[in-house]
Amino acid sequence: MLLGISSYAYTWSIGVPGYPLPEKKMSPLDLIKMAKELGVEVVQIADNIPLHSFGRKEIENIGKEAKKQGVILELGTRGVIPSILIEYLEIAKLLEAKLLRVLLDSPDSSPTIEQAVEWIRSVLSDFRKEGIFIAIENHDLRTSKELLELVRRIDDPYVGICLDTANSIGALENPYEVIKVLSPFTLCLHLKDVEIYRPKHQQGFVIEGRPLGRGKLNIRWILETVKSFGRDPNVILELWVPFTESIDKTIELERMWIRESVEYAKQLLAVL
Repeated sequence: MLLGISSYAYTWSIGVPGYPLPEKKMSPLDLIKMAKELGVEVVQIADNIPLHSFGRKEIENIGKEAKKQGVILELGTRGVIPSILIEYLEIAKLLEAKLLRVLLDSPDSSPTIEQAVEWIRSVLSDFRKEGIFIAIENHDLRTSKELLELVRRIDDPYVGICLDTANSIGALENPYEVIKVLSPFTLCLHLKDVEIYRPKHQQGFVIEGRPLGRGKLNIRWILETVKSFGRDPNVILELWVPFTESIDKTIELERMWIRESVEYAKQLLAVL
């Protein structure tokens, strides 16, 4: 299990629509630099930095810098429309990335499981030829049962799961049950922690991000469970950092949390 960071570990540093933006948005090159500083080996550039909007030369420069720093790149996008998958396959080839994390749903499409199977199968030989894996992330719009059906129907080692430790709470699923169900098919692990608490008025619950090890989730159990199925995915850290007073203070908190999370993850991975 190699340790890495996602662009979703630096959501506020990159910019969140509808909120104050940072004075200087974090770029893919900044992410690579941060990975080197943190001593992690992987950077996953997800859809909050849409690489399809970059020029070829910009993308090539990202690949050169990653190679120079000894950082492995992975990619992420939304949607499994064949044209999107092929577009990101070409970007992955330029960056020598071997994994594309996808969400089934995008602003332009919300396919049935049957349609998603057909779309992914239509491009799978191209991915297999390049040795690039497709990892479908569990999200609040899909249940683990649906994703299990999807990967079983495709039945190909190049298609599996990007297992997120918290997203399925939004689909009213127990994270531990989701982890047990999807671990046998996991190609990538999105590791994040959350706290669940009642607000002062006691009406309902708030689900909020925390640094790794300071929330409700048993992180060691998660890592052990994934490994128990013979899986050895890269562990990609993400964060759900709440907005705090100002964008500068929120970014400062984000940087503190990722450093704390990296150190916690390193300690656990060292003894597994």
